[in-house]
Amino acid sequence: MAFFIGILCTLVLLCCGVHWTTRAGSDSRQSCSEFNKFQRTYITVYLFATASDWLQGPHVYVLYESYELTSKQIGELFVGGFASSMVFGTFIGSLADRCGRRLNCFLYALLYGIACFTKHFSNYKVLMAGRVLAGIATSILFSAFESWAICEHSSVS
Repeated sequence: MAFFIGILCTLVLLCCGVHWTTRAGSDSRQSCSEFNKFQRTYITVYLFATASDWLQGPHVYVLYESYELTSKQIGELFVGGFASSMVFGTFIGSLADRCGRRLNCFLYALLYGIACFTKHFSNYKVLMAGRVLAGIATSILFSAFESWAICEHSSVS
């Protein structure tokens, strides 16, 4: 265990050193106050969005068990969510290009909110609909947010 903690500390120090040395050589885009404001807003929103996705993960199985669903049904719910992410993830990026990246990020919040709301019901079909919506939202989370940041960064330069 001490070995892994030592490796982790070494990597953290290495990352801090790389950040500090490359920060000194940053160009004028980094000093733009409008872009710095966007960076703070973006990282706050992205961290909350990612945390909402990650924090519920370990608890969903137990929630489904508490609804007295069978292992087979729980497995189907998980596969439904992952399959939804796979299917919709193939074209969700182009939706962001057509409708706007920021709007797509708002769509993430809406879909994920509805998906979380469905977890309050023990009905299998409602839970499956929520898993499908969560799969779509996850595809947006891991595509639209980054493209939004890149687009904003490119527009500043």
